[in-house]
Amino acid sequence: FTTRPALVAEQLRGAPPPPVNESDKTDRVVVLDPEGDAVAQLAVDETTTAGTVAAFVAASLTPAVTRFDSATQFSVFHEARGPRVHALLFVDEASASRALAATDAFSKMANAERDRARHVVVPATEGRVLKHFDLEPQYDLPTVVLADIRGLDPPRPGRPTPTPDVKQGRARAFRLRDWDAAADPTDAATLRAFLRALFADELTTPFLRSETAPQGDAADAANAASAAGEVARL
Repeated sequence: FTTRPALVAEQLRGAPPPPVNESDKTDRVVVLDPEGDAVAQLAVDETTTAGTVAAFVAASLTPAVTRFDSATQFSVFHEARGPRVHALLFVDEASASRALAATDAFSKMANAERDRARHVVVPATEGRVLKHFDLEPQYDLPTVVLADIRGLDPPRPGRPTPTPDVKQGRARAFRLRDWDAAADPTDAATLRAFLRALFADELTTPFLRSETAPQGDAADAANAASAAGEVARL
């Protein structure tokens, strides 16, 4: 998969054949960059679904970390491509050392978990989004919120069936401080443990859960602040 397939084909035709490891019989999906270099590989077998491959390719073509702003807002909240779990890092960029430590830990998690979650940095200047998650810049930042929108996906061939807690038509959001009040948002291992808890169905009390699509001003606020555009406060 590449944005310039002709260039890749030309390079592959003119390049010497790559060394072959005869003992490695693993089938793979390889994502290439515009220069034809492999940027990611996914081992596949007969159990690999089309949904798994699509999510892998989409994640590989998306930056590991996206900064939320007016230019990226729509793609972050409404684009169907890519992982259906969003990890949101809320950070006050004016607090240089603390913000840098949190961003560094978040980036480490993003590089390790980019196939399973989309990672977005939300600056403290996005007050509307912070308000939606009941976060105060002076007291709560930096912190992480996990937005799980897998339940909003309609059933499709090749797409994994949601686990019982990921109900169809329902999105959920979990705050780091609700999972562990003492959790350190500048520690990559802590952030990965939080994400693993979501995928292990260990997070049972969402701060936000979608029920019905909000109307009027509520819908406008949700579209700007929720990863699904349909998350309403409990």
